[in-house]
Amino acid sequence: MDSYKESNKLNVLSSNIPKLMISPRTRANYYSSPESIMKYLRSSPLASSGSSSSAKSSFRSSASPQLKTPLKVVEEDVLVVDGVLVASDTNILGSGSSSSSSGTPGFYKTEICRAWEELGHCQYGSRCQFAHGKEEERPTYFPFKSKPEAQMYMSYSSPLSGTYGSKSKSRLLHPVMETTAIMTPKDSTPRPYYPSRNFSTPTKAEETTNSFFTPQSEHTRLTANFTMKPKISKISPFTIRPDFGAATSTNETDWSPQDDGIDVTLPSLSGKTPSRGDVDAYIDKILYGPATRRRLPVFSAICPETHYRFSKFTIPHASTQLAPKPPPVLKTAPVIVIGGGLAGLAAATRLKSDDIPFLLLEASDGVGGRVRTDVVDGFLLDRGFQIFITAYPEAQKLLNYNELNLQRFYSGAKVYYDGQFHTVADPLRHFSDSLLSLTNPIGSIVDKLLIALTRARVLTKSDEEILTTGEVSTIELLKSIGFSDSMIGRFFRPFFGGIFFDRELETTSRLFDFIFKCLALGDNTLPAKGIGEIPNQLAAKLPSNSILLNSKVVSVDFEDSNSPSVRLESGEVLKSEVGVIMAVDEPAVDKILAGRKRPVQTKKPARSTVCLYFSADKNQIPVRDPVLFLNGSGKGIVNNMFFATNVAPSYGPADKALVSVSLIGLFEDVSDDDLTAEVIREVSGWFGASIAESWKHLRTYRIGFAQPNQSPPTDLMKNPNVEPGLYLCGDYMTSATFDGALVSGRRAVEALLKDRALARV
Repeated sequence: MDSYKESNKLNVLSSNIPKLMISPRTRANYYSSPESIMKYLRSSPLASSGSSSSAKSSFRSSASPQLKTPLKVVEEDVLVVDGVLVASDTNILGSGSSSSSSGTPGFYKTEICRAWEELGHCQYGSRCQFAHGKEEERPTYFPFKSKPEAQMYMSYSSPLSGTYGSKSKSRLLHPVMETTAIMTPKDSTPRPYYPSRNFSTPTKAEETTNSFFTPQSEHTRLTANFTMKPKISKISPFTIRPDFGAATSTNETDWSPQDDGIDVTLPSLSGKTPSRGDVDAYIDKILYGPATRRRLPVFSAICPETHYRFSKFTIPHASTQLAPKPPPVLKTAPVIVIGGGLAGLAAATRLKSDDIPFLLLEASDGVGGRVRTDVVDGFLLDRGFQIFITAYPEAQKLLNYNELNLQRFYSGAKVYYDGQFHTVADPLRHFSDSLLSLTNPIGSIVDKLLIALTRARVLTKSDEEILTTGEVSTIELLKSIGFSDSMIGRFFRPFFGGIFFDRELETTSRLFDFIFKCLALGDNTLPAKGIGEIPNQLAAKLPSNSILLNSKVVSVDFEDSNSPSVRLESGEVLKSEVGVIMAVDEPAVDKILAGRKRPVQTKKPARSTVCLYFSADKNQIPVRDPVLFLNGSGKGIVNNMFFATNVAPSYGPADKALVSVSLIGLFEDVSDDDLTAEVIREVSGWFGASIAESWKHLRTYRIGFAQPNQSPPTDLMKNPNVEPGLYLCGDYMTSATFDGALVSGRRAVEALLKDRALARV
């Protein structure tokens, strides 16, 4: 009777305490007071029959060693037991413990005892050299150690004493399974529902005072509580229920390891991040599939093997708060470069040349930033209208032009004005064409002479002088030089407006002079494999393990001002040992450094563009020359266009032509279809409807941040060092050109090296 009272007190104590059993290997107890101490006992059938001595004896012989010690469990702690432990170290068991005949601590028995399997008991008890299939091995078997115990439990009848799974052997439920979790499959196959039961028969008075049971016959309670109760969940196989008969209630929430930020790796997915459904399916397979000693993946991730075979983890419950996310992983790198565009790649190139290890983090799936090329239906589509000028001084130092296989444009343009095209040509390269163009309506003869004088002026200045001299807007400079309105409106607006994405020509005169100088010294070109080949060439020269793609940076932290750390969107934290170089555009810098005090700068709207691509049959294009077409009419939305396959035949299939049309602005209020229709209507006036309407639309690129706005006032030689250990680079730091991005990357590294005294610069 003492044993019964002790067991009943345990039930009463637990009646208002939600408890959860995730699997036969797991027990979770939630206590209203941290001081509560409960002994987790693997109860014997004699424990509820009134024999205290028998219960103690049974416990000593049958319980696993780790279940023998009283445990103080605070709220939300879950104890995880894994495998069939046959022996443990003596300091756990105590000197008088005998749990296995193997004599080897920490070993598992690998085969089930046939006598125990068939009869439910074994005459050798705990001394048997074979495993007796404890709950961890056979969830619905009892850990019988003697024949009387088995016979006692065989006297009970219940629906669960029949088949369970694929076998028809008698598998009775353990009598003191205090808690349950309904593991429901994703199909409609019913599974047993295990309610809380105490097999001791309470007295009438006890039935009245015990909130755990309602007054009814023992037979009625046994039958009701062991009925198969399938409940199908459409969301998850885990549904948490309160104890049978308890007054408490919980919301039926479905828990998955990902809810607590637990990283789960499944062997079948080879390191890929599994979905919630994958994890649920795997757990379901482990629980209800063939017997296995593998640990559930969620346990493997957060419960390392320990000497005492116990680990703790937290599980969300209706009445508790969610567990905190696991601490982020901390890695180190000497220098961290954020951004894989031209500026970031130039910085990495300089670091490599000084033998300084680095890690480059790129948020997207490839390097290049805004300088990328896509392949669509066999065509090479640059992301927006971009041309490469061979005279860029920094590019000449870093790039191999022969490997890029640069394809040249015609040195001039064809300007559409007054219903026809007029040629504007460089007199030093196309002298005869320039003579024929002296009398056309695209500027006067004086305008052509002023172009020659402007050319001589910029060629006498160094790049640094050009980028630091006094400035005005480009439109003011052209007017001060003396160019006519016809020359400005019909040539300079569409030509330099297409380069700056600024038809109003408000861009600084410094940038105009720099581009004019580069055009005088070099050619407009396209790499044979697309404009994206430029960053690809730079990346190919870097160590293969130095670039991480799909690694978006969300913040830069300054716990130690001399070596900031970088936090990724994934939660991973990377610590720099020397410094961090941010090679992203200015809006991204503002986002990553949100909350940091930075010099207040006047924000200017970014330059934007739309680029539309069309495919055409080779016989459906009007010219074969690699020339740029400009809209000098001052009407319409098209600014410039060209036939890319005329410049670089590799941009399309052999029998096809690629048409590129550029607009200035984003046209956010116009749909792609309407924009395409308007472009076709407009260029039909240039080349004829029969030609333009036969073109097939391939893709439209809307580039919201095509270039930083560099209207006066500007500083094209900004100091890259913004804080100790933090450096900025990008075309907004220098000139908004390919060359400016490359220069800014180099200058950021030079500033870092100078500050850290790592190299002479």
